[in-house]
Amino acid sequence: MQSKRSILWSAAAIIWMIWILYVLLMPLDDMIEEDISFFEGQDKVIHAFLFGVWAWLLTMANRALSSKNRYGVIVVMIFFWAAFTEILQQFSTYRTCEVADFLADIAGGLLVLVAINFWTKKH
Repeated sequence: MQSKRSILWSAAAIIWMIWILYVLLMPLDDMIEEDISFFEGQDKVIHAFLFGVWAWLLTMANRALSSKNRYGVIVVMIFFWAAFTEILQQFSTYRTCEVADFLADIAGGLLVLVAINFWTKKH
């Protein structure tokens, strides 16, 4: 049986997952009133951030699993959710499917998982 803390982390991960879907499918005009760009590729950083936070939440929600199983499950979830959101964007009239976005999603999630793994081994 899951602990109360694990259930709360799971709920946070699900809410963030829905937020990712919303952010990646909403019209860009709704997100940005003016064309503000701080640097080239900032959208990739946003993708990486969204999936990095989700990876962290999933890790916190699944602490009961062994680290090997936990990370494997999370990597598969990140891969499929990243692919799913990009495929949905392909059918959108106001967003586009980009392999670079998919790779940024994966990179953000993996970067956080590597950092968590490194941190837990050090402490």
